Amino acid sequence: RREEALDQLRRRREADYEAVSGYVLADYVSRQQREQEQPRVLRRARELFTRITHGRYELHVHEADPPEFRAKDTAQNRGLALDELSSGTRLQLLLAARVAFVEQQEQAVKVPLILDETLGNSDERRAGEIIDAVIEICSQGRQVFYFTAQHDEVGKWRRRLRDSGQVEHHEVDLAEVRQFSETERVPPVEFDPPQPAEVPSPGELDWN
Repeated sequence: RREEALDQLRRRREADYEAVSGYVLADYVSRQQREQEQPRVLRRARELFTRITHGRYELHVHEADPPEFRAKDTAQNRGLALDELSSGTRLQLLLAARVAFVEQQEQAVKVPLILDETLGNSDERRAGEIIDAVIEICSQGRQVFYFTAQHDEVGKWRRRLRDSGQVEHHEVDLAEVRQFSETERVPPVEFDPPQPAEVPSPGELDWN
């Protein structure tokens, strides 16, 4: 009876293996077909989003009614809805999608992008990532106008542009153009984030 039970389990296991193999193959073919059939604008948005996030996230279109954007966190291997993303990552995704749609519409000439206080809801790290994303877009030959009345944002842009050295840039102070008095002007804030604290070497100590 024991041998019969083992044989039965082996047969069941082989059947399960075949079912799993078939599912994996069918799922792979289905995903490949969906990606190939996606409009060019979505493929381009996915490429931009992956580049902007340095491979941390991938853009996917969830087959719902209506379809919706989702992001795959490649580090944790899980899908996230837009409202599950941080504000900075969500902005990166939407920026990639909008640039892709713009590219689809324009003919020969790359039209400028206009961003208005886009860093408003981002912490220091996300703000840096968004600025780097815009620099990456500019490095491909697109002009970007960034408008802000926040002086700390000006400082962030100055620092990232200075450090990257990738793109030509020009700063216009509207207070100066409009000839505001000195009392009406507020100088940009040059904010350098503190260096991370150095963790001392454990030396001969164990993890305890």
